[in-house]
Amino acid sequence: MKKIFLFLVVASLATFMFSCSKTGSLSTSGSSATGNGGNGSNGSPTGGSGGQAKSTFVSEWFSVQFEPASDPFTSGMVAEIATSPQVNSVFGTDVKLVYARHAGREFIYDMLPVIVQKKNIEISMTANFTSKALVLTITNSGGATTMSDATLFDGYHYRYLSVPLSVYKSLSIDWTNYEQVAIALNFPI
Repeated sequence: MKKIFLFLVVASLATFMFSCSKTGSLSTSGSSATGNGGNGSNGSPTGGSGGQAKSTFVSEWFSVQFEPASDPFTSGMVAEIATSPQVNSVFGTDVKLVYARHAGREFIYDMLPVIVQKKNIEISMTANFTSKALVLTITNSGGATTMSDATLFDGYHYRYLSVPLSVYKSLSIDWTNYEQVAIALNFPI
């Protein structure tokens, strides 16, 4: 009984430590997906070297809280999300993609960077990866110098993918089309 209790305490502590992020919320569990080569093959992992297969990392969908940028050269609002250790370990070698999902009659998916229209305002949404985080930025690209209403993006959710370069190059798909990407890499939409 004591061993089970100790195991539960350690597991709870580990879950708490590894699920916390700087701002916003993100499940770092993610999932691994494998490309099927774009040709209907058996779906086995592709890429890697020395006989070791590398797989694509797919984060869970997450929402963020945008805050005014602290950088004096950024006139928009930002959200910084800690990325998965699996993604951090391949920083600079894999292709990183970020998609935004927002509700309409059906879900609408956009690959970042993208310019969207909200209340007659043109807003640029961008994503940049550092070695340990994903930084999302929204700026008013329609002339005003500041972006002050982040509530326009309250219904948005985001997902990032880390795709091995060999898989990215081998698939002949439209990477801006989220549904095609999900089917090609064999993960649920």
